[in-house]
Amino acid sequence: MTITHLNPKGLHSSPASTQAVAVTGPATLVFVGGQNGVDSNGEVVAAETGSQTRQALRNVELAVEAAGD
Repeated sequence: MTITHLNPKGLHSSPASTQAVAVTGPATLVFVGGQNGVDSNGEVVAAETGSQTRQALRNVELAVEAAGD
């Protein structure tokens, strides 16, 4: 089993946490940390909920893509 901590480019990087963790063995599991509507600088993208939701989902997508196949 291999554990890989992922902080993909495009996501805000925190020294205290990892954005995602991939655990590879017979199967690969990807655990994504709770995502907010923030950009790569950690700034909230907009005041409205829709924009923040789209950004949060994009952040999840970036974290999962970083795990690869």
